[in-house]
Amino acid sequence: MENDKNTIKIIEDTIKAIDNIPSVLKTAKEEVINLEKAKSSLSNEKELLQNEKEQLELEKEKLESEKTQLEAEKKKMELDK
Repeated sequence: MENDKNTIKIIEDTIKAIDNIPSVLKTAKEEVINLEKAKSSLSNEKELLQNEKEQLELEKEKLESEKTQLEAEKKKMELDK
């Protein structure tokens, strides 16, 4: 008799677990969608940051060129004294 009760309990728990599968799958699907959106957002942000990095590198090159020119002018002025 005790065995039958345990078997019935196991069957009932199994049925509850099976009934819960659609809810678990729905939650998992929603999470996948959220993760895909986050991935897309991060990809866009990465692209923006890469563009910003390239702009900053160009600005750095420009400033280094100006610095070199100013140093050359300074040296010339010192020699002209």
